[in-house]
Amino acid sequence: LWPEGAAILATKGYAAPEVKDVYDRAYALCLKLDAKSEMVSSLFWLTSYYAVTGQLNEALVVAQKMLAISEHEKVDDLTKIQAHLLTGLPLFFMGCNEQALTHFAQACALYDPERHQPHVYNLGQDPGISAMVWQGHTLLHLGRMDSAKRCMQQAIDWADKLDHPYTSAFTKLNAGCTPELYFGRFDEGINYAKAIIAIAQENDFALMYAYGILFLGQMLVLANIDGADNASKMRVKEGFDLMYQGMDIEARTGAKLAITSHWVILAAAYLQTGQTAEAWQAVRKAEYEMNENNERYFEAELLRVKANLFQLNGNSSQAEKCRRQALKVA
Repeated sequence: LWPEGAAILATKGYAAPEVKDVYDRAYALCLKLDAKSEMVSSLFWLTSYYAVTGQLNEALVVAQKMLAISEHEKVDDLTKIQAHLLTGLPLFFMGCNEQALTHFAQACALYDPERHQPHVYNLGQDPGISAMVWQGHTLLHLGRMDSAKRCMQQAIDWADKLDHPYTSAFTKLNAGCTPELYFGRFDEGINYAKAIIAIAQENDFALMYAYGILFLGQMLVLANIDGADNASKMRVKEGFDLMYQGMDIEARTGAKLAITSHWVILAAAYLQTGQTAEAWQAVRKAEYEMNENNERYFEAELLRVKANLFQLNGNSSQAEKCRRQALKVA
């Protein structure tokens, strides 16, 4: 069942109902055979399914079951890596950064590229590289920029040496493209987004294609937002169009993970271009997704955008309240 699941994962994305079906069947078979390592692998992808479809609470419940097996049974290091990675992931998106970092760091400490990378062709994605990527993102959210950059670069170096298109696209997205939003290197982000789109088109990776289009749009907007000439304005418009196109494709795959941040970035971009009504609409969308899915990892940035919008409306007291809340949750 592993090759079948890996193929569906790559072409239809983590949120495809077929992914859940394959790994539900695999988990049931593992229970019959009492196969602990394989059981963890099944739970790994079930956790991924729940996380990517926005069901973070359910993802954490399954992940903790997976972690308990890896801690109390005799399993190999690769199995432990999977368990720590997928326990950290929902915690990160729920805004529990320190707890998430502990699990990502443990996964990275266990990872040996020489021993573990050959398993990627059965697993569908390299979990050690993923752990390093998410460790980097958690460090970004904690403000530890230099350590975050080292993690991202290590993940990119490992992925570049591995002949695995899906891991390559995932790493270019999450270790290459999206961190450039934090570092302000939008032209580099554009190059990464174009590379992701090319890999996704060549291999029919639906979700990676959606993300490539979405982040290409975000980078185009941010790279040109301060330009007063017509060419810059046209690129900003193209960027907004691409963001909505990417989000539409993403929605058709069933994926909802990180959607809060997409609406927040869209709101911030609208705010910078003076489109306050559209900014407020995006803020409301972000708030709905955050509360519906308990996805709080971008809550501080959402509050900062709201503060700026309130300030523009002349509501200083609400603006200050949002700033205080942002500091509290950051």
